[in-house]
Amino acid sequence: MADASSTNVLNIDSLQTLEQLQEAYDKLCVEETKIQNSINELCKQRIPEFDTSSLNTVKSDAYYLAKELRSTATLADGVSCKVRKIDEAGSRISACLRRVDDILDLKLCADGVKDALNEEDYELAASHIKRFLALDEAVLRKMDTSSALEASLKVLHEAHEKLKSVVKDRLNSAARNEDTATVERFFKLFPQLGEHDTGLATYCTHISNRLSKIMDADVKAALDNNVRYHVKFADSINILLEEAAGLVNTLEPLVNAYYGSDRLKDALLHVQAECDKHALTLLTSFENERKLNDLDDARQIDPVLAEISSLSYRAHLYARFIQRRAPDMPESKLSRRIHDLISSYVALEERWMTESVFKAKQMDGTFSLNTATVSSFVDDIFYVLEKCITRSLSTASVQAACAVINNAVTLLESNLLENLKIKLSSVDKQVLALYANNTQRAIENVKKLKSKFEDDRTVKESAKLTAVVCELNSSMSNFTSLQNEFCAKLHLNVVKAKIVAAIDFFSNVSHVLNEQDLDCYEVDDPWTFQAIATMDMAFKSLQEDLSTENFDTLINQSAHEFSIRLEKAILSRTFNRLGGMQLERDLRTLLTYITSLTSWTVRDKFARIQQMALVLSVENVDELKDYCGASSSFTWRLSPNDVRRILRLRKDVKARDIAALKLG
Repeated sequence: MADASSTNVLNIDSLQTLEQLQEAYDKLCVEETKIQNSINELCKQRIPEFDTSSLNTVKSDAYYLAKELRSTATLADGVSCKVRKIDEAGSRISACLRRVDDILDLKLCADGVKDALNEEDYELAASHIKRFLALDEAVLRKMDTSSALEASLKVLHEAHEKLKSVVKDRLNSAARNEDTATVERFFKLFPQLGEHDTGLATYCTHISNRLSKIMDADVKAALDNNVRYHVKFADSINILLEEAAGLVNTLEPLVNAYYGSDRLKDALLHVQAECDKHALTLLTSFENERKLNDLDDARQIDPVLAEISSLSYRAHLYARFIQRRAPDMPESKLSRRIHDLISSYVALEERWMTESVFKAKQMDGTFSLNTATVSSFVDDIFYVLEKCITRSLSTASVQAACAVINNAVTLLESNLLENLKIKLSSVDKQVLALYANNTQRAIENVKKLKSKFEDDRTVKESAKLTAVVCELNSSMSNFTSLQNEFCAKLHLNVVKAKIVAAIDFFSNVSHVLNEQDLDCYEVDDPWTFQAIATMDMAFKSLQEDLSTENFDTLINQSAHEFSIRLEKAILSRTFNRLGGMQLERDLRTLLTYITSLTSWTVRDKFARIQQMALVLSVENVDELKDYCGASSSFTWRLSPNDVRRILRLRKDVKARDIAALKLG
């Protein structure tokens, strides 16, 4: 291999003559021989000599095994063929035995059906016919060509026809006599006779007759009942649908058990068609007698709306009742007619709502509510709205309820809210107080409406209705804003001047005091008592006229303005430490007075002023580090610049001490 690898590669293109070609060929042959010898040497080193005698033994055994397997396979094929023949013979024997049994059954059925018919045992006769109908006549005739077979077949065919006629006649007779047990007895037999459709059709004829009798008797009596004149159509629909539901409850288990659940929908369609026919007749009579398009007076509209609501609710209940039994039932004609009626209902409800609200404002009066005066029209309007919304929900129609609630919200915004806003231009304290109370009363009523209808089951089951009810939040927000505007107007007209006067008293008092002045102020304060007396006159006059909520709002607004004006006044005055201490006393007195007027907290509005008084009363500026220093846990409202500015109001604090003060 070493020699071979060292041989130069021949350049074939350089060989030009025959001698050169022969020489090159000889060299290659020599090299090939050397390589072959090297390969042989390597094979001898790596592959041991194999014993070929063992291979001969294996070969002999393999031939023997193959011979045995061929013999076994041939035997197996033979056995398999015989087994198949035996199986086929067995199948033919079984089929033959079944046919023999069928012939025997046919004979027994022929004999049994005659006896059963003679004894009027129709259940037994029907079972014989059911067995007969399960047999294949063509196969039986191939097996038995005797006259006995034909005679049996003839007897059974005649019995089949006779039994169909008898069962149908007996069912119709029982239906006419209103014998429910007998009707059900014969209704069960039709499937055994192979007459499923005939049975359903016959029973549905019974249902049709039953509903017609109800219309002629109970419904007619309801329509003639003048005592319940305003709800007579609702009563009539209720009677009809309850009867139909009762028939369905009777029909459902019978159909499922004897006809198969797949035929229940067909049966319900028969019932629904008959029910629709009578219900649509009633609704047409309702529309004609109630004259929906000619109603003008709210007193005429109100009972009609109540009756439509009841009609819709009853139809909805019945539709759900049917839907639970057949989810894929198509929408009934009754449901479609109710949808059309709901459109008329929404229009009538809007008219009644608008007219009733108008009358409520015309009949307006006032009444006292916890010493505050309130207009009666506010509660009257919300009574109307609550009645309309409640009635719309009782229709069980999401479409109607959404439309009515939207109309109610629109009326609140465009009618009541705007009516209240008009009085904002008044300068009369009594009028402003009255309409502030009216607005507060409106807020309370909106809250009640929202709370009531949020908990309503119909609303909870509908995401759309829930969203519409939440629109009352917008109305509540608008009424709250208007309430604040009324209170702000009262503050501007009545209280603001008193606050300005009280601040003027403060500005006219010196706050650079000595010990004697401080003692005198403790006994006879020259500012606080006058300020309280001045403002108290205004507050007391309003407290008698305003509701508690409105008065609290007014006090809150007044406290806010008072604190702002007082802060400005403080920043324009000069103090010493004793003057700052007196300011702290004054603030405590004022806060005690203002807090006594309201249930709301107002201390947060005076937090900055109290901290200003603290800055003005410290003995040493370094004390402030405990309040507004970097390590202080005190909630401090004043910035470092505010603190320095306030300290500059102190005549007894040096400028260099203020400049040297290190605050957080």
